[in-house]
Amino acid sequence: ELPLAKVSTARDGWRIVADEQGKPSRTAWRLIGQRDDQALVEFRPLTGRTHQIRVHAARGLGAAIIGDPVYADRDSDPNQPMLLHAWKISVPRQGKPPIDV
Repeated sequence: ELPLAKVSTARDGWRIVADEQGKPSRTAWRLIGQRDDQALVEFRPLTGRTHQIRVHAARGLGAAIIGDPVYADRDSDPNQPMLLHAWKISVPRQGKPPIDV
């Protein structure tokens, strides 16, 4: 659980930050595997905030997603693609079956 808020600066543009005054957000996660200094993590967002998984990984776990151009350390490789992938997406709909992809 890490509340999130949007901030904007002329230098950095807008981004999402952990902020006690922000909107509530929750992400369940589990470590699937680890090798050297990298880990494969499953994230299950329980709320749907903008950049929620990315901020929770970077600020909540202290382990930014590899290649994240906004929330990873500024000295990370700018040519590294962001390694954030969906295995499954399910969109609940009130009174209708969910959309599962």
